[in-house]
Amino acid sequence: MHMTTENAKLHLDDWLENFLAVREQNNPQVITAALALANLAGSEQLTPLMQTCLANGQNLAEILNDLLVDSETIAAGILFSCVRYADLNIDDVTEHVGAKIAKLIQGAMQMESIGELYKLSSGRESFQHNLDNIRKMLLAMAGDIRVVIIKLVERLHHLRHVAQFSENERRKFADETMAIYAPLANRLGIAKLKWELEDLGFKYLEPEKYNEILGALNKKFPERDHYIQNFITEIKKILADSHLKNVQITGRVKHIYSIYKKMRRKNVGLEGIFDVSAVRIFVDSVTDCYTALSQVHAAWKYLPDEFDDYIASPKPNGYRSVHTAVFGPGNKIVEIQIRTAEMHQTAELGVAAHWVYKEGKQSADYAAKIAWLRQVMDWQKEVVKTDTAVEAVRELFSDRIYVFTPLGDILDLQQGATPLDFAYAVHTELGHHCVGAKVNDNMVSLKFKLNTADRVEILTAKDAHPSRDWLSPTLGYLKTPRAKAKVFAWFKKLLPEKPSTPVAQQIQAPKIEPAKPNIITKPSRVGSTSDIEIHGLKQVLTRMASCCKPLPGEPIVGYITLGHGVSIHRFDCANILHTKKFRPEKLIQVSWSDSVSKQYPVDLEVVAHDRTGLVRDITNVVADAGITVVGLQLAIDKKENLAKIAFTIEISSVAKLTNLLAKLNQVGSVISAMRLK
Repeated sequence: MHMTTENAKLHLDDWLENFLAVREQNNPQVITAALALANLAGSEQLTPLMQTCLANGQNLAEILNDLLVDSETIAAGILFSCVRYADLNIDDVTEHVGAKIAKLIQGAMQMESIGELYKLSSGRESFQHNLDNIRKMLLAMAGDIRVVIIKLVERLHHLRHVAQFSENERRKFADETMAIYAPLANRLGIAKLKWELEDLGFKYLEPEKYNEILGALNKKFPERDHYIQNFITEIKKILADSHLKNVQITGRVKHIYSIYKKMRRKNVGLEGIFDVSAVRIFVDSVTDCYTALSQVHAAWKYLPDEFDDYIASPKPNGYRSVHTAVFGPGNKIVEIQIRTAEMHQTAELGVAAHWVYKEGKQSADYAAKIAWLRQVMDWQKEVVKTDTAVEAVRELFSDRIYVFTPLGDILDLQQGATPLDFAYAVHTELGHHCVGAKVNDNMVSLKFKLNTADRVEILTAKDAHPSRDWLSPTLGYLKTPRAKAKVFAWFKKLLPEKPSTPVAQQIQAPKIEPAKPNIITKPSRVGSTSDIEIHGLKQVLTRMASCCKPLPGEPIVGYITLGHGVSIHRFDCANILHTKKFRPEKLIQVSWSDSVSKQYPVDLEVVAHDRTGLVRDITNVVADAGITVVGLQLAIDKKENLAKIAFTIEISSVAKLTNLLAKLNQVGSVISAMRLK
């Protein structure tokens, strides 16, 4: 039976009131807006799917709140399942809740490639075609740690409810968790997530061993708890004499998977693991940590092999604490951890503890971003096991660099890229007007080879323009296909329509190292257009969908958004086929007008045997047809002697496109010319 919107709203209101009552931060508006949008997306009645997605979102919000994340992250968590599994449009999220939250959701969705990394890590299938998706996932992760936290929390939520699936599905889900997600939580240092992910993963992978350890712990718990409480009383007496203030001491049973790992490492049964319980001592300062340690070691003999000082030498994920183990009363081994409250928060929340977002204002500094980028890279190297997978991930990093803009955004560039390449990657005009660059606040040459984690700032002048030297392969100004194409296009505009002069030949796009094409597209036009007629309506805001880029002459259909008018799609668009099945009421009949007045972007790809003058011949065919090229990327496979040219044009009809493709297929050495998407 469907839940009516009225009843659902009452339920959501009650939940929201209780949720905000225990929330420490004071910006409930964005969370309220997220819930309202999810409820609104359910139309007159919430479908079972939307009910499930809303429930998932509320559960994710509660777990996220325990991690002390900001309201934007919680709002994204509430809406994530509604966008991923139901029919909530990301454009509607942008309109009603904001672009930042929409970007978080999109970033978390890009982390779907984590499944491809799992296949890669276990050698389950060919993965070369997955490297681009994995690279995009890395950028989303490195760009904003919150997308990772959302994805980890979603995995934990699903793992808590995986018992309803078949045994094979549970094992696969648990194996992926142990192979990929738990190491990622460990890299972040979020113990709250890591321990539960590991315990639940272990529970479904090794149920007999899990239940054996759990049963033994439960059987011995009363005796062990009595011992630990007495031991804590003894420590309090000892530390009272040292005049330490604000000391707090707690005891805890270790997590099941950590006990199992220790049993396996020492090759003993549970009876051989004495320190299944641990005592934590919380003090005010680092000095107090060592004072407490000296008092504990003076009172009981300690085990040198079990002593670790993670305050002097923190773990890579930032974890700090002093660990020791002593022979307590009755000569029983007890593990002791000594730390400050701040250290404990970092231990529980990891990177999230000091990469905090203060209600829309990011407080993570540049050093923290670099540290996180390296953690992400190390994690991806860590989780792969097979030799072929190791080689693939090595390739993933060896031919790319990851650099920061002054605002902290991250860019993925080809190895060997220069500040000039960086400028064109940000924006064409930034490249055209570039006169200098700073890397990590130091002035550098435009030929400087950038490295991963560099922060790059471009200096510009209004009257500056590209130099022909930039196109010389021997001078080393440019490395990336995008930058070369942009400079080439700038000079091409200075020449006659059919460039055939020696100068034009001199600035012909030079060959480059192998690289996968990165199609550069202009944003689709937004606004009302006379080219589109919406049946039964007039003066409605329309825009062309970037997912399928329809052209005049093709069958089209309109998608009704909540506040951005009608989005125009091709009739065979994958997104439309999905909408037809689940939300047909969102579609509206539209058609092209009799007289089309505008040009529309479309992505093309030409594959050809490489030869001198190939790019010139291709662009000449396009120019002769009176068609504008707005972006071009070239990749050369020297081993196969193949060239792949990916470019975006602006054209007025599908008929002209068909004619152009026919001409491109007739160009010498061309194997295929086709439309992308």
